[in-house]
Amino acid sequence: TAIEDKLQAGVPDAIATLAQAEIKIWVLTGDKQETAENIGFACRLLTDDMDINYVNGASPDEVRQQLQTAIGGARGQGGEPSSQQRDEQNLALLVDGKSLLTILDDPALTADLLAFAKLCKAVIACRVSPDQKRQIVSMVRYGVRPQPMTLAIGDGANDVPMITEAHVGVGISGNEGLQAVRSADYAIAQFRFLKRLVLVHGRNNYRRVAAIVLYSLYKNMLLVTSLFFYNFYNGWSGSTIYASWILSGFNVFYTFLPIIFYGFMEQDVKPETALQFPQLYLPGQRRQGFNMWQLALWVANGLAHCVLVFFIPTGIFAANGMEDHGVYGTTVMNAMVIGVNLRLALEQNHISAVSHFVVFISIASFYIWGAILQSLWPTLNFDQFSGVLSASLGTPVLWWTVLVTFVAMTAVDVACLYAPPAVVAEPDVRDPGAGARVRAAGGVAGGTGGRHADGAPARPHRGKAPYY
Repeated sequence: TAIEDKLQAGVPDAIATLAQAEIKIWVLTGDKQETAENIGFACRLLTDDMDINYVNGASPDEVRQQLQTAIGGARGQGGEPSSQQRDEQNLALLVDGKSLLTILDDPALTADLLAFAKLCKAVIACRVSPDQKRQIVSMVRYGVRPQPMTLAIGDGANDVPMITEAHVGVGISGNEGLQAVRSADYAIAQFRFLKRLVLVHGRNNYRRVAAIVLYSLYKNMLLVTSLFFYNFYNGWSGSTIYASWILSGFNVFYTFLPIIFYGFMEQDVKPETALQFPQLYLPGQRRQGFNMWQLALWVANGLAHCVLVFFIPTGIFAANGMEDHGVYGTTVMNAMVIGVNLRLALEQNHISAVSHFVVFISIASFYIWGAILQSLWPTLNFDQFSGVLSASLGTPVLWWTVLVTFVAMTAVDVACLYAPPAVVAEPDVRDPGAGARVRAAGGVAGGTGGRHADGAPARPHRGKAPYY
């Protein structure tokens, strides 16, 4: 209203919670230095025990000297400080817009500002213009290595440049109009809702999307590789192991429902738990859910499953002298459909009646689609599949083959991915140091059977990208 300027309810708690998730928070404001500093203390971004460094020189030489002095004091005689030393130093930076004019025009000073800002727990820029806000976001986005994920949040038209510059823009609808909301990726009513947006919805979205991408690669690799293996038996003639219409239903009918429901229902912890333990957000920052290790793991999993789903039925049919090509292909596809659906069921943490139902429907759709195709002949030209499903279901060997195959596939997953024991810290909610011990142990609240909150195996991480 320009009459009263005060913090919304819940802002200090939201900032403190996001800081526990190791999200670096910068405040960019047009207010004067004293007001910006008071805002920092009011929202608990600044504390009394912090060493606040001011860069507010009246001349370029003074700005350069202040910045060099701050960097020298932080690094001391030992070069780049360790993370423990950074915690002990408890640094903060307050820089004004006039100084930023000098810094952002000089690449060397910009690099020095970034180097010092990375050592600080809090950074406040005051008296900055809308374009300077955008420049600061751009500086962090493209200047920090490894490249961070940036989020900008604001409520006015002067925040639009930085909102559009960041990876993720969040607009707050308030008394300053809807310009920020219209330019943002997400809109919220109050700042405190950012905590839930990031720690609950953002975390769940990361885990779900990572699993969907990796699982889709896995199941299609399994299907295509089985076709490749069959080429060793057909003399590379181009004939396929599956009937064409049965093959076409793999992604359309047999396996699409579970992954869709996984994409909007999966959660490993309750929203209240994710808010209570912000450290659960760390696996996403460390990219433990989607990286080259996870990609290689799912590729290896797909290859192992393909060997089992192809060669077990092949061996059983050869041992029994069975040569019916239609029954053979139907058996392999049947085992694959059951194994692929159960593979996703092992990844689920949120198990409900709905998840059981969609798995059942997906597996049943294989038999329903086969019955439909068989019933359409001779009305339609499906002669390659006429009578195949009836012959397959009436063959006892099919049921034993399918049972042995998907049990072997599931046993490999359980033995290699889920059974290995791991010590996971169980935090005490009454203990304020619980979160730090969880982070140090590399585990998550509640225990995940030797796996992190995003489904990744507990393993050391390297090259963590910060979040701003």
